[in-house]
Amino acid sequence: MKEFGIDCKFNILGPNKPALPQKEALGLNLKPGEHVKVFQDGIIMKGTVVYDEQLPQMYQWYVNLD
Repeated sequence: MKEFGIDCKFNILGPNKPALPQKEALGLNLKPGEHVKVFQDGIIMKGTVVYDEQLPQMYQWYVNLD
């Protein structure tokens, strides 16, 4: 399971769906449906990577937190 830092304030879709910059998502070789661990300020959360091409580019990749 991949683990990486995320900015939970970048969440136009809601507090449990922080967005990922496209460059970061591609750089980490993330796949839609992949289960990941994300962290911010020492707090670790689990979630699922989502890609939605209908959203503006800056919000297409996000993590749906459990």
